[in-house]
Amino acid sequence: MKKKIKRDFILTAFLGICLTTLLVTVVFYEFFKKQMMEELATCAVLLEQTGALEEKRLEQTGALFLQYRITFIGNDGSVWYDNDVEIGGLDNHRNRPEVAKAREDGQGESIRRSDTLDQSAFYYAVRLEDGSVLRIAKKASSIWKMYKSMLPIVSLMAGVILAYCFVFLRRQQEDILENTKMRQEFTANISHELKTPLTAISGYAELIELRMVTAEDISRFAGEIHRSATRLLTMINDSIRLSELDAMEPSSVSFEKVSLWQLAQNCVEMLQVSAQKHQVSLSLQGSPCIVYANREMVEEILYNLCDNAIRYNRPGGTVVVTAESIEEHVRLCVEDTGIGIPKEHQERIFERFYRVDKSRSKATGGTGLGLAIVKHMVAQHKAKLTLESEAGKGTKITILF
Repeated sequence: MKKKIKRDFILTAFLGICLTTLLVTVVFYEFFKKQMMEELATCAVLLEQTGALEEKRLEQTGALFLQYRITFIGNDGSVWYDNDVEIGGLDNHRNRPEVAKAREDGQGESIRRSDTLDQSAFYYAVRLEDGSVLRIAKKASSIWKMYKSMLPIVSLMAGVILAYCFVFLRRQQEDILENTKMRQEFTANISHELKTPLTAISGYAELIELRMVTAEDISRFAGEIHRSATRLLTMINDSIRLSELDAMEPSSVSFEKVSLWQLAQNCVEMLQVSAQKHQVSLSLQGSPCIVYANREMVEEILYNLCDNAIRYNRPGGTVVVTAESIEEHVRLCVEDTGIGIPKEHQERIFERFYRVDKSRSKATGGTGLGLAIVKHMVAQHKAKLTLESEAGKGTKITILF
């Protein structure tokens, strides 16, 4: 009897693992499919808003969006640009499902096997003003292939998983849902963040066009349009930079011996005008030190940390940058006497578009992406990032190379 109960229990648990795995896979696939289409749509929006659709910038576009297949299709269905394959061998794309839908309704999408790539792919197409179609595609393995590759692993590890199955499946499900939620939040946030300055620009421009403003207000409105446009471009550049970092392989990053002290000194000198404008004292301390790193990334890390420390400071406040060698490591520290970060926000401060004080962040021109970029670059260097902060007293961010 005990053997039968044990056997039934093991069989039930094993079937539960398999069924749960299948269910999670299907649910994940549906979320993944939805998010993939939103990602492709966002990519199309960025291509249009950065002006990359101009013929002279097509090659640059291909370099910025390496993980996507970008295709331009003329009114007659002929392909006149593709960053992934030679267009000479491509047939007419007029009847492709996503292209036909885009020509009819303005946008279309499909998931199918590409004859050209001989692989399943996600497609999103949008009709442009001149009647041509921009199509963004991304390769993807089928759900059944993914499940088939998981099945042997599940079978082999069933004995080990059995003891932890309930805790493990629940944790896995929570992680998947959390990752999905983060992707949804990012897509929703970037759409919202892009709409905000665009709406402001459109509103002010419409008022000027309809001559509903006085001559004195035109200058003020022009200034608001300029500020919104600058914020929009900064946000787009930061989003593209994050996309590049996401797609970047660690082996593709070039490292060299650089003087962290010299880079910190250059950054402090460059931001002195901004510091004076915010009535903040910016200084450098420590000693000359060398770090094996990527020069451009370290410069971006320094700029983002110092710029944040200045923006979120108080009149009469201070920002101290420290660069020094400590035993086997090199330490970079940016400490300020600003508004600080409440404890409940500190774990999420490096998330994309996460802001502690949204009104202050937008007022100072922040995009909410600076610290996310810093986190990515620190990870590329396998360095340790720590945050110490107290609301109302200031923030100290330390990176140990």
